[in-house]
Amino acid sequence: MKAAARNPRLDQRLTPLESEQRFRRAFEQIVQLNYKLDELQSRYLGTKRDGLRTGKPPEHVLRLCPPEG
Repeated sequence: MKAAARNPRLDQRLTPLESEQRFRRAFEQIVQLNYKLDELQSRYLGTKRDGLRTGKPPEHVLRLCPPEG
Protein backbone atom coordinates (compact mmCIF):
# COMPACT_ATOMS: atom_id res chain seq x y z
CA MET A 1 0.00 0.00 0.00
CA LYS A 2 1.39 3.38 -1.01
CA ALA A 3 1.78 6.00 1.72
CA ALA A 4 -0.42 9.04 1.31
CA ALA A 5 1.23 12.37 0.62
CA ARG A 6 1.50 14.26 3.88
CA ASN A 7 0.81 17.91 4.35
CA PRO A 8 3.92 19.47 5.94
CA ARG A 9 1.76 21.96 7.86
CA LEU A 10 0.09 19.09 9.68
CA ASP A 11 3.45 17.83 10.89
CA GLN A 12 4.19 21.02 12.80
CA ARG A 13 3.79 20.63 16.52
CA LEU A 14 1.86 23.34 18.27
CA THR A 15 2.46 24.59 21.75
CA PRO A 16 -0.51 24.42 24.13
CA LEU A 17 -0.85 28.21 23.87
CA GLU A 18 -0.99 28.08 20.06
CA SER A 19 -3.52 25.27 20.20
CA GLU A 20 -5.67 27.27 22.61
CA GLN A 21 -5.51 30.36 20.38
CA ARG A 22 -6.50 28.37 17.30
CA PHE A 23 -9.33 26.72 19.19
CA ARG A 24 -10.65 30.09 20.40
CA ARG A 25 -10.46 31.53 16.88
CA ALA A 26 -12.36 28.56 15.45
CA PHE A 27 -14.94 28.88 18.24
CA GLU A 28 -15.46 32.58 17.47
CA GLN A 29 -15.96 31.79 13.79
CA ILE A 30 -18.57 29.16 14.64
CA VAL A 31 -20.41 31.62 16.88
CA GLN A 32 -20.44 34.21 14.07
CA LEU A 33 -21.77 31.63 11.61
CA ASN A 34 -24.53 30.70 14.05
CA TYR A 35 -25.57 34.36 14.32
CA LYS A 36 -25.71 34.60 10.52
CA LEU A 37 -27.76 31.41 10.28
CA ASP A 38 -30.21 32.68 12.90
CA GLU A 39 -30.56 35.94 10.99
CA LEU A 40 -31.21 34.14 7.71
CA GLN A 41 -33.67 31.77 9.38
CA SER A 42 -35.67 34.66 10.83
CA ARG A 43 -35.71 36.43 7.44
CA TYR A 44 -36.87 33.24 5.74
CA LEU A 45 -39.61 32.63 8.30
CA GLY A 46 -40.75 36.26 8.06
CA THR A 47 -40.98 36.01 4.29
CA LYS A 48 -42.86 32.74 4.55
CA ARG A 49 -45.21 34.15 7.21
CA ASP A 50 -46.00 37.22 5.08
CA GLY A 51 -46.89 35.01 2.13
CA LEU A 52 -44.21 36.40 -0.14
CA ARG A 53 -42.59 34.21 -2.74
CA THR A 54 -39.86 32.17 -1.12
CA GLY A 55 -38.16 31.25 -4.40
CA LYS A 56 -37.28 34.87 -5.11
CA PRO A 57 -34.76 36.76 -2.96
CA PRO A 58 -36.09 39.79 -1.08
CA GLU A 59 -35.99 42.99 -3.12
CA HIS A 60 -33.67 44.81 -0.73
CA VAL A 61 -30.95 42.24 -1.38
CA LEU A 62 -30.97 43.00 -5.10
CA ARG A 63 -30.45 46.77 -4.84
CA LEU A 64 -27.17 48.01 -6.25
CA CYS A 65 -25.20 51.01 -5.09
CA PRO A 66 -25.06 53.95 -7.51
CA PRO A 67 -21.77 54.30 -9.36
CA GLU A 68 -19.32 56.66 -7.73
CA GLY A 69 -17.58 59.38 -9.61
